[in-house]
Amino acid sequence: MSNKWIVVGISGATCGGKTTLASKLHEYFPESVKIGQDDYFHPIDSPHHVKCDSLNHINWELMSALDMKSMKSDINMIISQDPSSNCLPSKAKRSVKSQNSLNTQCRNILILEGFLILNDHEITAICDLCYFITLTREECWSRRSKRTYDPPDIPGYFDLVVWPQYVKSRDEVLANPKVKVLDGIVAIDLLQKDVFSAIENQLMCKRI
Repeated sequence: MSNKWIVVGISGATCGGKTTLASKLHEYFPESVKIGQDDYFHPIDSPHHVKCDSLNHINWELMSALDMKSMKSDINMIISQDPSSNCLPSKAKRSVKSQNSLNTQCRNILILEGFLILNDHEITAICDLCYFITLTREECWSRRSKRTYDPPDIPGYFDLVVWPQYVKSRDEVLANPKVKVLDGIVAIDLLQKDVFSAIENQLMCKRI
């Protein structure tokens, strides 16, 4: 954890609402910084990728599919400097004030979002708040089957790779008592209220 920064980690099931929640936080807390793990996938021709055992397809659900070294380097660059600095890595975004924002600057809030960020112990260690969004298998499939991916899911990928890997990563993350579980079935507007409140409490503590 950083003495100056408030770091919020949001992870969970595919199609669970991670990105939506992170975006709402980013908008609500003006001048906060956001980093998304999806921006750190290795290119499709990277030698780091692992093929699925039973499918002729890259396993995109593994940590090896991501350039975590670069992501953590970007995170460390941000939290090592004063929140007043405008020097951010290219994949980090600072929000602007809108009609839905708080009336105060929140330059010291860093929002980290991604399906495996809380499986990285170094990232979890620097987070002041950790949230993991869960979904039932049925709801997860219902949502994912309506989305288009690049590269696209092939037949059997969800059943053989996506869901088993989610269960594995979920169980690992939830073994950490620091992580709070959010039900992805609940409307995002209801979920965000508790998260907003927790961050606002952190802001008050940092100012004392």
